[in-house]
Amino acid sequence: VFAVEWLALRAGWQQEDGLHQVGGGIGLISARAALDYGISGEIGNGDSDEPARLWHGLDLRVHF
Repeated sequence: VFAVEWLALRAGWQQEDGLHQVGGGIGLISARAALDYGISGEIGNGDSDEPARLWHGLDLRVHF
């Protein structure tokens, strides 16, 4: 979803093999470059002894 022309907001949910993940992100966009940040995490798996995990991602694209 574009909040304004230069700002994109993202959100999502995924279920695979009983594992639930949610994520979100923000993107700053111009004609020359784009900078995206995203975060994703596991939820809803209370049966596991493993700690919760978070993944962060940063993406820089330059157009020339």
